Amino acid sequence: MVIDRELSDVDALVMSAGSGRRMGGDVRKQWLPLCGRPLFVYTMDRLAKFGFARMIVVVHEDDESAARVALDRHGLSRVAVTIGGRT
Repeated sequence: MVIDRELSDVDALVMSAGSGRRMGGDVRKQWLPLCGRPLFVYTMDRLAKFGFARMIVVVHEDDESAARVALDRHGLSRVAVTIGGRT
């Protein structure tokens, strides 16, 4: 993919705090594993290659610690983690 604009002044914000209620199941969809990695990690990994000023992932309050661990484990420790709202 060719980016024709400098992204060093742009923040990337990924909304990953959903409950997954519509999908059903016991695991929120962003935490479903694909080849040993949660789905949201693939998104953050891809975005990391574009040189955004900051990368922020918004997660469910119950997932904050696990998100930090998953990001660190996959070399994405520069991604900021924040908690989403009630809805």
